Amino acid sequence: MREEYFPLRSEYNDYCNWVAGQLTNLRFHLRCMDIVYNTAKGYYVVYCMKLPFGHSVIFKCKRLVIGIGTAPYIPSSVDKDLKGVIHSGQYKYHKAALLDSQRITIIGSGQSAAEIFDDLLDDGKRPFWFTRSPRFFPMDYSKFALEMTSPDYIRHFYHLDGSTKERVLKEQSALYKGINQELVSSIYDKLYERDLDSATVKQPYLFPNCALTQVNKADNWLNCQFVHQETGRTFDHKTMHLILATGYRYNTPRFLHPLMNRIQWTSNGRFDVAADYHIDRDATIFVQNAEMHTHGYNTPDLGMGPYRNAVILNTILGRAHFSIEENVPFQGFAGPGVGMS
Repeated sequence: MREEYFPLRSEYNDYCNWVAGQLTNLRFHLRCMDIVYNTAKGYYVVYCMKLPFGHSVIFKCKRLVIGIGTAPYIPSSVDKDLKGVIHSGQYKYHKAALLDSQRITIIGSGQSAAEIFDDLLDDGKRPFWFTRSPRFFPMDYSKFALEMTSPDYIRHFYHLDGSTKERVLKEQSALYKGINQELVSSIYDKLYERDLDSATVKQPYLFPNCALTQVNKADNWLNCQFVHQETGRTFDHKTMHLILATGYRYNTPRFLHPLMNRIQWTSNGRFDVAADYHIDRDATIFVQNAEMHTHGYNTPDLGMGPYRNAVILNTILGRAHFSIEENVPFQGFAGPGVGMS
């Protein structure tokens, strides 16, 4: 038996394909172009374009759930159009070219950066790995930390004030931005074994506390400029390929522009997401994976999908059709007596 609680990406992809193959109400190859609200009749009109042919398809609905996900984030210090710059989400498409590369550099400190580094090690490459984080830290999967992946903690976080939420999120990186502990250990062991087999003096090629500030093209190379976060020293590093494992961020989709006046916004221009995930006054537009600032770090967690779905569907139905577990953790996140039955 494979004693491993984390499915492979390929296994999860197979699972999603299996589920999708059993649902008759899914529509693929449709790009949403615009959504308008018919005030007289009280419904939304969704205008889509059928790919690749381009003809129009129109849907009408009373409720909308926007779950388009996030987009690859490219730091402002990097021109994404420079040859050799790759976001980690496109890694597999560039793998052949990377295997022929004279030097590869990875930016980032999360799971994607680690998996790419590990994969290139297995292919005999010697990639460089930089992160502005103070260390290459593992994800916290301790049992009390996992209790925070719960409806109870989401409710607690939701009722914090905005400035407290921002501070708490910054302190919780190890809960959702770190690396699988087994992978961290595996990478270290591979580096150790490679060093034993090497006749040359060991050279470090993992660099924490290094923030990328600028990237310029220099002949066939990319010249990367860094600043060390603790010493303040600046330095250059040349590479042929630069892999940005810099994560993803939410961008408000263009097709929502006609609905801007129906949507409620925070003072800093983000969705004002209600506890049940609606963002308009009439509770007819819902979001998924766009509410990190209101609901906390559980927002992109796939394991919490059934909970979010149940909350949204209960609101749409107007009754508690799906039961929501409460008081599951042993911890009281808001102190004694608060939120406890």
